[in-house]
Amino acid sequence: MRLAWLRCYPFLHEPLSTSILSLAAVREVHLTPAINSIVVCYDPQGITEKAFQENFCQLLQQLTPAHGLRCCEADNW
Repeated sequence: MRLAWLRCYPFLHEPLSTSILSLAAVREVHLTPAINSIVVCYDPQGITEKAFQENFCQLLQQLTPAHGLRCCEADNW
């Protein structure tokens, strides 16, 4: 998935990875800030896809900076 603010907020990379790894059934997290990309590998045997999506979206809502999108929209790369 792509996070428009990932490259703009490098100090959030570690908390983001750690928080995602704490979600149920998550095995790996790979951040690629250069292309604002995040890959999450999880065990589908341990959680339903719907439950994972809900948990993941809640986490992203909590961690997304209030002005994260504005930073990137202003071409602050």
